[in-house]
Amino acid sequence: MYKRLLALSIGYWSLYLVVNEIPTESYPDFRRWLMSLIFQPFTFIWVSVLALIGIIAYGVIVQWMADDLRQMTKTTWFMRVLFCILFILSVYFLYLMNAMVMLVILPCIAIYGIMSMTQSKNVVRRQDGAE
Repeated sequence: MYKRLLALSIGYWSLYLVVNEIPTESYPDFRRWLMSLIFQPFTFIWVSVLALIGIIAYGVIVQWMADDLRQMTKTTWFMRVLFCILFILSVYFLYLMNAMVMLVILPCIAIYGIMSMTQSKNVVRRQDGAE
């Protein structure tokens, strides 16, 4: 559970910084931010790396939650449901901060989570000798 909370906190704080960095209130502000990237390329690299870290962390959490739903037992039910609620709340708060950025990031999180689920199934099948 500590690994999950650590991944959630890393993903949340990195996406929090990304969401607060990119202005989407008005088109001139966004255009001014894009133009500033020409003169300050480090900002673009910083935002890109943080977005990638957040997407990977949240994607791994999606994979863990899908595995949890398949292996649900009565003893671990409460903690897993509590973690799912915490995950949904963190995504909701990020969405409230900047809806446009989160509408771009959420499909990326879902795609990465699905890709990591299929990758883990392939690894298990190879270990069983199926491939």
